[in-house]
Amino acid sequence: MTVRLRSAIVAAGLCAGALYLTRHLSRNVPKLLMYHRFAGENGIPRRLSATRFERQMRVLKRRCSLMTVSALASRLKHGETVPANTAVVTIDDGYADVYDWAFPILKRLSIPATVYVTTDFVDRECWLWPDLIQAALTNTRKAQLAIALNGEAHIFSLPAEVGRAWSSIADACLEMPEREKQTFIDELFHELGLTRPETPTTGYAGMSWDQVGEMHRAGIEIGAHTRTHPSLAKVDHAERDGEIAGSKRRIEEQLDAAVRSFAYPHGRPCDRDDDADKRVKAAGFASAVMAYHDGTGCDDPYAIRRHGVGPEPGEFRKIVYGYDYLARRIGLR
Repeated sequence: MTVRLRSAIVAAGLCAGALYLTRHLSRNVPKLLMYHRFAGENGIPRRLSATRFERQMRVLKRRCSLMTVSALASRLKHGETVPANTAVVTIDDGYADVYDWAFPILKRLSIPATVYVTTDFVDRECWLWPDLIQAALTNTRKAQLAIALNGEAHIFSLPAEVGRAWSSIADACLEMPEREKQTFIDELFHELGLTRPETPTTGYAGMSWDQVGEMHRAGIEIGAHTRTHPSLAKVDHAERDGEIAGSKRRIEEQLDAAVRSFAYPHGRPCDRDDDADKRVKAAGFASAVMAYHDGTGCDDPYAIRRHGVGPEPGEFRKIVYGYDYLARRIGLR
């Protein structure tokens, strides 16, 4: 890449008009957008408002060719042409607010999407562990939490520092083996003077299977996201088929339709290994997606990179117009 072109890409990050240059340069690279939670209004932590989501979807509708993950993977597998400026909307986990807020917008705008569901979560048999941490921190009556994270002592004032406490604890939990993480969360509840709820409470619940089925019948692709959302690289090998193939079977039982795409929980490079990759393929999946982007794109159909999307309009434009992809490709990010 020439110095002049490199400089132009840098400028594109600073000038909205120059984003058209990066859009042209990255037109043949599909952009996969990753969402998780939604709300009816702005300002709710870890959730994108329906208003901002609709604005983003309208931009995609005008500027991009849209398809599901499996439609894209099929084209790539068979060497078929992928339309210029292709984008794919993906939503992870299967929260009830996906049905409440995102689905009506996707349906109204006729936008295809792939929703990855955690099957035990939909079955009301488990929490998603980041929510357990959030629930513990927000429901405690204690004014302070003293806790050791990665061998270092931390003190958080509550409720003033709930956000900082959640981020620090969640980051530490990401690095723990699955059983150690669950024990740690149990101890967190005990330290905060609470009893860990068996099933998700209001605000943390997943969709019902009836809602998942309605989305499927409306043309939304349903993919698998394991049974309980562990980092597969931190789960015993004997448990992996249950998480991978088990989630696929459960969705197929409920929808009476094939499930072709898989999403790695947490989706970092360290959350996937050769054994997990082999089991995903053996289960019959035709594609798998990650939760990060490094400029590789769709080169590996079993490790397709995605861009995490937030509420900031400028960052969204950089993703859709290819600046984020090109910047990572040449090492600017």
